Amino acid sequence: MGFVEAKRRTVENLGTDKEPKIPLPWGPDSYQVTLDLMGKDYWSYGVPNNPRSLKALLDAAFAQGLLKRELKIDEIFEPSTLQLTDQ
Repeated sequence: MGFVEAKRRTVENLGTDKEPKIPLPWGPDSYQVTLDLMGKDYWSYGVPNNPRSLKALLDAAFAQGLLKRELKIDEIFEPSTLQLTDQ
């Protein structure tokens, strides 16, 4: 779960003035607006956390001719990874 740890480290202190990660004076305010709009886990990992986004991606790819047939989400991921999340 290296990606989960990298994500945790990236967002640590993001919304504070302590060691700001965004070199902008309005960084903490923008972070709070994002949280208010999208929730705490606005970049969630894992198939269970993102079914609507993944379905929209597959539907768009098929509609644009990038896929020869419609695919289901469980067809594009290794079965052992389908239940992995960042929780």
